[in-house]
Amino acid sequence: MFSVDVIIANIINPNSNDSIKFYQNELLNLQKSPVGWQLMEDLLTSDDKIYKFYGALTAQIKASNDLSGVNDAEVSNFKAKLIFYINSNNGNRLVSNKLLSTLIVLLVKTSLNELFSTLSLLNLPESFKLAVAFEDLVRFELSSQQSQQLHQQLQSHKNHIENTIINNLSDLDSTTTSIECYLRFNSSHDFLDRLLNNLLNMINPDNFNKVSLTIEILITFKDYSIPVSHLLTCPLSSQLWQQCIENESSDEISQSIINLLLTFVESYPEFIVNNPTSPTTHSLLQLALSATSFPGLAGSDEEISESSLDIWFQLQESLSDDPTNADHFKQYFSQLSYILLTKVVFPPSLAQNQLARDQFISYRQIVGDTFIYSYYVIRDALTELLFNSLTTTLQSSEKVESVFFAFKSIQEALPENSDAVVRFFDSHIINVISTHSQRAQQTFLATIDEYSPQISHHPSVLPQLLNFVVARLSHAELATTAANALRSLCGDCKQHLINEIGAFGELHKNLSTSVPVSERSKVIQAIVSIVNALPPAQAKDPLIAIVQPLLEIIFTNLDTTIKSKESAERESVLVAFDNLLAVSKGLVNYDDDVDYAQVELVRGNEILMQLRKAFVEIGLKVSVEATSDSDISSIFGDIAKSLTLSPTQPTLLTPQLEDLLNVAGMALSSPHLSSIWLSLSTSLINRSKIIIDQEPQKRDLYVSIILQLTTTAWSSISKTLTNELQMQEYPDITSTFFSMLTMLTKSLPIAFLQLDGVVLEGLLTFSTIALKIPERHALRAAADFVSSTIFQTRNLPAIEQSIVDGLLKKFGATMVRTSLIGVAQNAPRSQVPILGEIIFLFVVKLSAQSERWVESAVLEPLDVYTRASMQDKEKVTKTINAARTARRVKEACSEFAGVCRGTQGSAFGMAVSVV
Repeated sequence: MFSVDVIIANIINPNSNDSIKFYQNELLNLQKSPVGWQLMEDLLTSDDKIYKFYGALTAQIKASNDLSGVNDAEVSNFKAKLIFYINSNNGNRLVSNKLLSTLIVLLVKTSLNELFSTLSLLNLPESFKLAVAFEDLVRFELSSQQSQQLHQQLQSHKNHIENTIINNLSDLDSTTTSIECYLRFNSSHDFLDRLLNNLLNMINPDNFNKVSLTIEILITFKDYSIPVSHLLTCPLSSQLWQQCIENESSDEISQSIINLLLTFVESYPEFIVNNPTSPTTHSLLQLALSATSFPGLAGSDEEISESSLDIWFQLQESLSDDPTNADHFKQYFSQLSYILLTKVVFPPSLAQNQLARDQFISYRQIVGDTFIYSYYVIRDALTELLFNSLTTTLQSSEKVESVFFAFKSIQEALPENSDAVVRFFDSHIINVISTHSQRAQQTFLATIDEYSPQISHHPSVLPQLLNFVVARLSHAELATTAANALRSLCGDCKQHLINEIGAFGELHKNLSTSVPVSERSKVIQAIVSIVNALPPAQAKDPLIAIVQPLLEIIFTNLDTTIKSKESAERESVLVAFDNLLAVSKGLVNYDDDVDYAQVELVRGNEILMQLRKAFVEIGLKVSVEATSDSDISSIFGDIAKSLTLSPTQPTLLTPQLEDLLNVAGMALSSPHLSSIWLSLSTSLINRSKIIIDQEPQKRDLYVSIILQLTTTAWSSISKTLTNELQMQEYPDITSTFFSMLTMLTKSLPIAFLQLDGVVLEGLLTFSTIALKIPERHALRAAADFVSSTIFQTRNLPAIEQSIVDGLLKKFGATMVRTSLIGVAQNAPRSQVPILGEIIFLFVVKLSAQSERWVESAVLEPLDVYTRASMQDKEKVTKTINAARTARRVKEACSEFAGVCRGTQGSAFGMAVSVV
């Protein structure tokens, strides 16, 4: 046990990050322990400011966590000590702040009726007391009784509060906080008017930023459009703004002016859109334009231009709601677009400055959205403006790049049949860009990628675009963007490219020499998309030519790959798998008019059948020998999921679903459990349900396989995860297993109940234990399974209904008890509602029994219920048992959780840091 002197010394001057965490934890343990009360006094009576701070922190921890076992006399004593230490603090503002916050916590937990009488005992400035008190009070979750007490206190002391605020406006650092918080409780118009008049009378160049910040708060409560618009356009504001422009000062003054303008536009958009020709509107929008074009490099030299962008979003939204006067604002949005084109030109000076470059890129992303807002106002005028800018600056790499950045940004807003692509993707423009910088070419490639849906309506531009894209696949710096563009073009424009299949065949033949290995899968997906657009009989041979070599590489090298994780063979196998995944993605990119009868006919081709068989055999080998190899297992699972994306519309390569189910079942019998195979099984169960719905004659086959798979999975799980600690150690396996069970209960509830009785009981026992896990994902998955079991097994045939009723009666009491204990303490707060849903479903399903279960569980003398009074317990029991909606039970559980965890009537969590 370390002394407090040693602990604090090591926190103040730590040897390492681990050291400071260790000693902070040691101090926290002391503070939370019974000796923490004496520790608080020892530290607060010290002459050392740092010790006083930790003493105040200890008091805060005690007030937040340790009042439940303290009697009224001790609470009064604690309160008196807090007042004493505040009054004897000698002006240490940090300590006073923390002690006063602690006193507010104490008053909230005991009696808010004493709020102002207690504050009157403190030798602190009135404005400081109000600021701290109100800032804390707005964070608390108050009960209806506490809210009523606070309201009465505020009403009784209304004149004192408001006069204190008005009389201390010169101290805006404290007073602004008081104003903002107080107005949440009382925003009478008389008080607001007094405040605004006083603020407007006192504003000057020295206090402009602080006064404007306070005015921002007021205009969200009442319509002050006239006086605030006058303030924004008055000589004082104009003079200050002009000085900021001339000095290129992105400082508090310039930021405060723009923040006030933004708040104004957000609060009173109709003032602008309904007065399009007024001089005031013109002045306000000129100010906004001036801010958007603020001198300097956005993101690093200045932040004003970025701050102003939201003004244009707000204005565009208002014009969309009421377009009556939209034409009057087009001139402003045209000016805005010209300004933005200038601001987003990428400065060459950023090449060596990573931080500034990242900041500028972040700014450009927001500008991209702003171009969309501009398009919605001026429509085709924006594409015309961009095209004119492009043609007049075509020889400048930087300016061309900025134009295509803007054009790319508005893609989602342009109609799919827009002919703008014909102009922007003109062969002359492409030829010039081919000579421009790498950045310009990258942005051009990214623009092609974005515009592939529109390009599909204008196939005339495809040849020159494809030539440009394919030529850049061999450039290391451009290959990624080029491969993305090719994949999109071939995916969206495949019907226009089927006559070029020979050229794409050549591209595939030269992949190993012309495309970096990291991008080959995208190119393969692009090529397969076009192959897939051919009639199935014509698609067969090109597909075989692509897939057969990949499967041969995998077959030949799989043994070595499994045995050695450092071999060259492994790398080639992983690349082949990645390319096979790309094939599967290209194959599921069907058009709506595909002839599935022809697909089924061609699937009977001997070579294709062999390829599908080979894929299944690879899966079986992996499931037996490599389930612990996450790289191979994961990519095989991804391919299987992709090929079965539409199980009733199989591709030429899609294996029989029962074969894949058998592969998954084999993997789940492995001693090396993996969430990857559980996830694949979940997907395949879902796919099976779709097939069964369309082909009922296959039900018995699929149900038989799925039941065996589930039994196998349970056999492995029950041997590995035998208690809640092991479940918590492997939350991924726990959660994916429950997700698989939930999919089964939702898709095939009767099949679920056909599991062996011992297995069913084992699963419910397992889920009952899992409900105790504090890990969020695993607990949620277990709770979802329990809820699904109760919810999905309703209105079943008599035999199945008797099975589920028997199971619920057997496990219900334990599950309700476990859920209530989780609500009280064990479960993360975010999961309390789902536990409440379980309890509600039991109440609905088995009313008489579940009512007794709730009462019995809540009345148990458990430590988790220590903070709950008998009244609290009776209330939650009565509410749950009488509830007719899940929402009411969830609310009751959340309230009971607050009581049991000691967070009711306090700021959420009341997490107190020791630093």
